[in-house]
Amino acid sequence: MNKPKLILHIGHAKTGTTSIQHFLVKNHRELLNYGYLYPIKCSPRNNHVVLRGGFMKTEFLNVHDYQVYVGNTAWFMQDTQRFLKAMREDIDRLEPHTVILSAEQMFRDFSSQSKESLVDFLSAYFSSVEVVAYIKNPTTNYMSSLSQSLRTGIRNLSPKTRPIRSVIEYYEGQFPNKVKVHAFERNQLVNGDVVNDFLTRYIPDAVSLLENKKTKRSNESLSWPLLLSLRNIRLQVQPEGKKPSMQTRMLLARVAKENQKHFRQSSDHIKPQLKIQVSNYLYQISGDFLWLREAYGVTFSDMDYEHIKSTIVIDGQDLNIQTLDSILDTSNIDPIEVDISWYKKKGVSYHLSYFTFIGLLRLKRIGNLYFRNLFLLRHRIKSIFY
Repeated sequence: MNKPKLILHIGHAKTGTTSIQHFLVKNHRELLNYGYLYPIKCSPRNNHVVLRGGFMKTEFLNVHDYQVYVGNTAWFMQDTQRFLKAMREDIDRLEPHTVILSAEQMFRDFSSQSKESLVDFLSAYFSSVEVVAYIKNPTTNYMSSLSQSLRTGIRNLSPKTRPIRSVIEYYEGQFPNKVKVHAFERNQLVNGDVVNDFLTRYIPDAVSLLENKKTKRSNESLSWPLLLSLRNIRLQVQPEGKKPSMQTRMLLARVAKENQKHFRQSSDHIKPQLKIQVSNYLYQISGDFLWLREAYGVTFSDMDYEHIKSTIVIDGQDLNIQTLDSILDTSNIDPIEVDISWYKKKGVSYHLSYFTFIGLLRLKRIGNLYFRNLFLLRHRIKSIFY
């Protein structure tokens, strides 16, 4: 078996990962011409979330958070095996010199959750591994996480920072001196764009592909007025702190789709501000960023390193966080009223929306698993006859 090099892009989340993955999917044919394989055959999503099923203990997979699976671990494991088999076949047939895998869900310390080490798992497919991570400063990362929670349902408001050091040290232990860390800050990215930056650093042959139309330069985020409106709607149909049901998610998806264009055109520039005590607290518990500066030279121009404490503090325990108003100043944002009587009445419109929502989730998985990679099928047929 041909064993190519692997570039493993682990995110983290909200650092342009969707943009990078979208580019690699849409340009996978052209990338093959340069010897790079971004596996899409039997991958249920543009990223490689199922990769975790190959080396993690089943009880730690937590597939409830993946819309495609809705808690169905058996489906997840089946798709993992399909994907790994297809990837091996593509490596043997196409003989790339480099494979690129990308999944923000890989930004984690898997030490206690693995049934086999990551290095042993990947060595069955690849000759060497280079790990790539982009890091956001603690306040902007928390704001991104908060906006995502508002969109999908808040379970914990407490200000917190994402573990950085433990994750990077885990990967260094698996792949010594093969971990590359970059600041996700516009003035430090090539041309101020993460896709351009990633390609320039790791796939330089493909930079010219940015000139065509097969790119999606950024993930389309919802505006804050719409996010706050979605939260108000969610609280009308489901209590705070409870994980949103599939019906609630359907409601939020429909309202977001119907209103996103209006918000984007009228008030997308309006954003709330973190309360000063919250932003100060986030800096105080960001000791990992001091380590990141010392170990990798990664710094952020808008970060106040003087406020960082080197001692470990339990996230949120020193703050009295009870409501969203304790975190954000939203006085300059006016959510709109949305008519959801169709949802509350549980009439024809409700049932059509619900079954359409469920059907699209299932169809997306089936389409990605079995129909999206017809190009490689044609490539196989051509190789047989020519």
